[in-house]
Amino acid sequence: MKSKKITTFFILTAMLAGVVSCGSGNGDVVTTSGGEATDTTTAGETEIHDDLPELNYNGDEFTILVEDYGGYCGADFWVEESDGDIVNDSIYNKNRIVSERLNLDIKWNLFTHFWDDQKEFLTTLRSGVLAGDGAYDIVAGLGYFMPSFVTDGVLSDMSELPYIDLTKPWWSEKFMEASSLDGKYYFVTGDASLGLIKNMFCVYENLDLAEKLGAENLYDVVREGKWTLDKMREVSSLYYADLDGDTKAGQADQFGLLLNSGNHITGFIEPFDVNIVDLSGDDPKLVYGNAHNTDVVSKLIDMMFKTEGIYYDTKGESETAFQSIFRNGNVLLATGWFMHTEAFRDIDFGYGVLPYPKWDETQENYNTTVLTTYSVMSVPADCTDKDRAAAVCEALAYESWKSVTPAYFETALKVKYVADNDSAQMFDIIRDGVSFDFGYIYTMPMDGISDRFKETVYNKKNWTTEYAKFESASEKKLGSLVEAIRDVTQ
Repeated sequence: MKSKKITTFFILTAMLAGVVSCGSGNGDVVTTSGGEATDTTTAGETEIHDDLPELNYNGDEFTILVEDYGGYCGADFWVEESDGDIVNDSIYNKNRIVSERLNLDIKWNLFTHFWDDQKEFLTTLRSGVLAGDGAYDIVAGLGYFMPSFVTDGVLSDMSELPYIDLTKPWWSEKFMEASSLDGKYYFVTGDASLGLIKNMFCVYENLDLAEKLGAENLYDVVREGKWTLDKMREVSSLYYADLDGDTKAGQADQFGLLLNSGNHITGFIEPFDVNIVDLSGDDPKLVYGNAHNTDVVSKLIDMMFKTEGIYYDTKGESETAFQSIFRNGNVLLATGWFMHTEAFRDIDFGYGVLPYPKWDETQENYNTTVLTTYSVMSVPADCTDKDRAAAVCEALAYESWKSVTPAYFETALKVKYVADNDSAQMFDIIRDGVSFDFGYIYTMPMDGISDRFKETVYNKKNWTTEYAKFESASEKKLGSLVEAIRDVTQ
């Protein structure tokens, strides 16, 4: 088991430039101070403001726990210093602006862990809050793990707190609609979590190979509303070539589509309207076993395992190893998410980005799934000043919307990483199509229910048969979850 590491960072207000570091506890303690923050707001962005009143917290200490999953999620919230990179500096300045505006001494505690030692984070937060130690004012944790804290009273009902205005554009309206119940919500996300954008699923296209092969312009196909599962299969089937001459399909060959066995299948959930829980009635209803979902699973299996031009990982390739196959330049299309653009910066061929396909042409929009390694913000139940915590949440989200999101989405993604006008339009289509399902958001407290979809596909099973195996247990889990959410008291 990999060991955890907690690192604490301070943002101090009204101090001269300088850095002081010392060792302490489970990690390094770094005190950061610096010059005046730079406001990178554009003219168009100044038209909308948050509605926070003038607040002065007298330099009080304020602690934010950040779940630094995989050692990379923490950088979405905190960076040590300004280094000239537009995204890095926007995060640095955002934190300093909020600290100075509210006159708070903000500490960022990064709790680093990996999948194998997730219980350390879960146990540390749960036991601390239930013991009432009041260690944290805000927790920024993964969208996958945080819902598991709702049912045992670890998180506050943020709908009862002032300052957070979910009608503002820096909060994800679709996420909040899918995650709240009876008007209660225990976590929020939006521009405050850069990971919400970084983890949007997409399809990468090798533009140089497309030109060489004389492939159809897929940007036009998307714009015409004809980028569907059938079209993806058709395109993928055209371009297999046994480059190494061993008569066996392998990584050295040319493929139309590269598809990872795990999370990349999950990426089809929203694009194909794979509904898990229906919130339209008085009570949430499990609808996972519907006929449409049965058709989706069947058709995905048929495409993946009966299409010569698709290289489908059955050996559990790591993301890094899988990315390297696309980097070799012999794959036309590859599924992924926006974060992969950072790994492709030094790639030696031109590439673009497309949305995941629609189920069929009758579907109006291209929908997008977000991998659950995005972050949400919550106020722990034992927070000593919840109103202040809510003010910080709103201020961080607002400043992120003003500067961090434009720096990453408009400049890094559309200019630095993928510099073509067509892809810029595709990025907008993908982001506009982001959707959520209650069952997907609450998958962990429902025994990983959303994972049953990808597992059934890559094991080539029948959905109706597989669903029957867990339907009863899932119904009970959903009922218990709903009851617990409604009964939680702070």
